[in-house]
Amino acid sequence: MYKGYTFSHQGPKHSRSFYCSRKISSRCQARLILHADGYIRKEFTDHNHKKPVYKKIGGSLDYEFINVGKTKLLMYKGYTFSRLGSKSSRSFHCSRKISIRCQARVILDESGYIIREDTDHNHEKPVYKKIGDNFIRIYQFYEFITVGKSRLLLYQGYTFSSKGPKTGRHYYCSRMISGRCPARITLDERGYIARASTEHNHKQPVYTKIGDQYIKIS
Repeated sequence: MYKGYTFSHQGPKHSRSFYCSRKISSRCQARLILHADGYIRKEFTDHNHKKPVYKKIGGSLDYEFINVGKTKLLMYKGYTFSRLGSKSSRSFHCSRKISIRCQARVILDESGYIIREDTDHNHEKPVYKKIGDNFIRIYQFYEFITVGKSRLLLYQGYTFSSKGPKTGRHYYCSRMISGRCPARITLDERGYIARASTEHNHKQPVYTKIGDQYIKIS
């Protein structure tokens, strides 16, 4: 931003020319040329439009772009967003928009600042592990264990059992009936946790493992 106007870098990465952010939309010819040390060498600031007005919410330092496989995602407040539509779109929707219809989204202005955020997600924050310059999402936070003749899902120290068809993806706290515990987990079609409501009304159960079996102690 210079004298109330914004400029964007265009061309090769080593170029020191910055053009008005409205060069394409309004054909504004204003531009700046910097020295190698970052000082302005030349300025052409005869804009053909009024100064833009910005309201800063967050800002470019409050988010980052990460590479997950071959996909570039915007990470903001621990959640990831992907660009839907054209590559020039500045609207980013929650990465879980399609899988679980999360409506959260972030909109950037021409200079990269967040001008709108709707961040009421319907799921927990994803967890990523950084390896080199790439990020890998860690999906599996649970495991299946065998207790007697029952196959239970163990998540965060609590057990959940499946109700309904064998192909069902809904798991309810093992104490749903005896203790009326409302906690439950929903898996997506790939087996990843899509939703998790983990507010239990009781302490974690204690199990001991003997061979391939688990025995509940308390």
